[in-house]
Amino acid sequence: MKAARMVAVGEPLEIQDVPVPKIRKGSEKDDVQVIVRVKACGVCGTDLHQLAGTAKVDHLPITLGHEIAGVVTDVGRAVSSGRMAVPTFKPGDRVAVNNVISCGACWPCLRGKYNFCRNALFFGRHIDGGLAEYVKVPARNLARLPGNVSFQEGAILGCAVATAYHALRIGRIGPGDSMVVWGLGGVGLSLVQLARELSAAYPLIAVDIKEENLRLGAELGADFAINAKEHDPVAEIRRITKDEGADAVYDAAGVKQVTGDGELVTLASVCSGGQLIVIATYGVPVTVEPHDELGIFEKKFTGSCGNLPDELDYLIQLVAGRRRLDLRRLITHMITLDEVNGIIEKWKKGKELIVRPVVMF
Repeated sequence: MKAARMVAVGEPLEIQDVPVPKIRKGSEKDDVQVIVRVKACGVCGTDLHQLAGTAKVDHLPITLGHEIAGVVTDVGRAVSSGRMAVPTFKPGDRVAVNNVISCGACWPCLRGKYNFCRNALFFGRHIDGGLAEYVKVPARNLARLPGNVSFQEGAILGCAVATAYHALRIGRIGPGDSMVVWGLGGVGLSLVQLARELSAAYPLIAVDIKEENLRLGAELGADFAINAKEHDPVAEIRRITKDEGADAVYDAAGVKQVTGDGELVTLASVCSGGQLIVIATYGVPVTVEPHDELGIFEKKFTGSCGNLPDELDYLIQLVAGRRRLDLRRLITHMITLDEVNGIIEKWKKGKELIVRPVVMF
């Protein structure tokens, strides 16, 4: 089969012929595995970080890609029989993939905090991912994909949208809470949509440095869109919120424009008693004055990591049942595997609107 393999940091992916993964008969480990014929795999900003070396992979070469949807082609014995509390799947089932394999036995897993699993394996980081024609997946990492949810929608639900939804749950945004989203990539734009549909936040403010991303953010539900290249975003946020700052500020950017010269300017846009929720990776140290910002003004500074398996199931049902999320607006490019290096180069240059490219098989 064809697979896009990372062979070295700083080098393009190589499209290689590699063996198709198989269910090994008689293997207890493979009894609970499923082979998925990949139909769609999103290209995520994490893939770019891995190629650049700012996010580490476990070994090289490795097949990248962790936003995966497709069709089951083969299953292990426990999967077909339903034994050992393993979900039952059969060839032909449409599925989306939870991209983190948790062990289920460590202390965080036993408390339901699967995103903090001490033995976690990530597709495209520890094991071969979905930028390939087939992928082997534990059955418990699969979510059923109804026929009215496309494979490309199912793929991005597994990371960009689910990551945003998990962050929204952490924030516990209520009706009338003011909210800011810094950074309008795949996660940030998903967060705007989810906040508009599920939280009744107002005003909902979007911040970015690209006009095309800001226009899309406004179309997807942001009440105000601030270009951080043209305006002081903190001053604008305070103006919009009557000089209070926002109840909840999400940092989905983590770039120099957000962190300034070491100062965490996003925290300055939070109101007294409000919260900053960090989703992004900074890559540079930041400065926080705990006594002034967190003590006197009781600001909360927290993070959001990945998502939980049940959150992907919920989002699939939300899209299938109500079509309340317009995921098609987030999928800016549908490409072939041979075109993946070209779209990555365009993305790095930043000269056109690229939110989520999806490789179609």
